[in-house]
Amino acid sequence: MKGFTLLELLVTMSLTLVLALLLFSWEADVLRAVRVQPEVMDMSHRGRAGLDELSKDLLAAGAGVFGAGDAGVLARWVPPIFPHRRGVGGGDEGAAFFTNRITLLTVEEGMPRALVAGEMRTRADDVPLDARGCPIGHVTCGFELGNSALIFDRLGRFDLFEVRGGWPIVVQHEPSVFSHAYRDEDGAQVVGVKVATYYHDEERRQLRRTEGSAPSVPVLDDVVGLEFRYSGAAAVPLAPRPPPGEANCLFDALGAPALAPLVGCGGPLCELSEAMLTDGPFCGVGAARFDADLYRVRRVRVKLRVQAVSDELRGVDAWLFRMPGRSRDVRLQAPDFELELDVTPRNLQIF
Repeated sequence: MKGFTLLELLVTMSLTLVLALLLFSWEADVLRAVRVQPEVMDMSHRGRAGLDELSKDLLAAGAGVFGAGDAGVLARWVPPIFPHRRGVGGGDEGAAFFTNRITLLTVEEGMPRALVAGEMRTRADDVPLDARGCPIGHVTCGFELGNSALIFDRLGRFDLFEVRGGWPIVVQHEPSVFSHAYRDEDGAQVVGVKVATYYHDEERRQLRRTEGSAPSVPVLDDVVGLEFRYSGAAAVPLAPRPPPGEANCLFDALGAPALAPLVGCGGPLCELSEAMLTDGPFCGVGAARFDADLYRVRRVRVKLRVQAVSDELRGVDAWLFRMPGRSRDVRLQAPDFELELDVTPRNLQIF
């Protein structure tokens, strides 16, 4: 019997090896199509859905044109964006700055509102309400137990609180002591408010949201990065401006501004650094304390980073993966997906 020559054997082995490599490459392409591409699409979809929900609250920040008094939009009196947790149930230190959390204040249509009647004798007094303009039959002007509310005046002083009860034209509040005793001659008024905080829970790897004093809820899973950056008006903020002879954190009794124009920005907006938003001058006291430069905020840049759910689709390159995985084949890896969005809240542009 005639056998194979060495040359024929080598050719056969070579062809077998080539076929095996082609099959392996084809199998890797199939696996990538079956496992990697759907994960990449899912990361993109999840990330955009999370940004969409966050951007809706961002766009509405500072909304609220009030029928009680001549207040105009909320952003004229209270900075509606804070780089920290702030709410009726507590939060971070008043002048704190974090890149991975944000609190947004919005007065939505239909929320209760009323002028303060007379004055609070002490910071712990119940809030007396002016019944004029309140809905008929609502003895507390529409404020109900558990509502989140905001009390503020034309000097820019404010407190967030939760309605804890009341009786005709009087509202009780929690916390039980405000930063200031409010009075009608300062144009003080009370409004219902939505207080939404978004933050990155690094341990759970989630984008989470809380509203008022309610527990936080997850918005998006497998989040490995969240960053907020702020841009503000280079010009000196013009509101809230106190009446002649009175002062607040933005103007002295003679009307001279406490803040100076920002220079070297190359345009009407400047990036507001952590140093600028924590160095004063400060408004408010205690839990209501904040940096006056927050009145400048006009635009927020959001950067969100999500990862593949399975660690079998994550590699070890720290540049591509915030949380390394087990994959060693770059063809079978789904790098972290990063999205970036600039949001310009409309109510911060109209005063």
